[in-house]
Amino acid sequence: MPAERVFTKARIREIAEYLSANQSVHVRDLAQKYGVSEATIRTDLRKLADSGIAVRTHGGAVPVADIMTDLRRRDYEYESRLNLNSELKEMIGMAAAALIEDNESIFVDDGTTTLQFVRHLDKNLKLTIITNGINICEILKDYEKIDVIGTGGQMSKKDLSFNGKASEQTVKKYFVKKAVLGASAVSVFSGFTSPNEEKADLKRAMLERSEQLIVLADHTKLDKTLLYPVCELSRIHTLITDRYAPRELTDSFLEAGVNVIIT
Repeated sequence: MPAERVFTKARIREIAEYLSANQSVHVRDLAQKYGVSEATIRTDLRKLADSGIAVRTHGGAVPVADIMTDLRRRDYEYESRLNLNSELKEMIGMAAAALIEDNESIFVDDGTTTLQFVRHLDKNLKLTIITNGINICEILKDYEKIDVIGTGGQMSKKDLSFNGKASEQTVKKYFVKKAVLGASAVSVFSGFTSPNEEKADLKRAMLERSEQLIVLADHTKLDKTLLYPVCELSRIHTLITDRYAPRELTDSFLEAGVNVIIT
């Protein structure tokens, strides 16, 4: 084997060892250390990257192990937040389910919190539920006493829901006792708003054909305003939120005439 190739392999091995010990390397420093060009060092680092040992950065490289440690830390933090939000949404869903009475008809829109709502419905209740949530339909198939009507429409694969004019037309065929809707933003100033025009239109169609509007919103959704209005605050009968909602904020909703349930 040519001496140059042996030297190259030895250099790459040393760079890998140095990288592991120091958590980062820089092209300019390595070029000076080994007396080779920066282009040669970049080639060495590319080989380490191709071997799964390093990840190239601007001007150098870091070890894959270091990257994975950081990713695992971020995943842990995300999972912790996700678990917290899931717990809060479940409590909100349970509180909403407790408001439902036998022989009621209900609009339920798609969403993670409304999903928790249907999961906690009493299976002994005789209900009719009209929903655009595909995953909500999936859960309700096991509830023998609940009649389920899907809105149909344009399917969103991202959140497993039906939206659009066809969904609205289905909703407009009915008039129900309650609408249980998830919210992305609720404020005293701007009321109930949404980031998506089609979803705002469908929510509005549901609430306009219901006697009572129940809005589910964890504390992160309060005191926020988004682009598309759904309804004024006065249209909301009951707002269900969680224990992390600031007291002064929930008091302001109460003062505006909204029933507030804190889970």
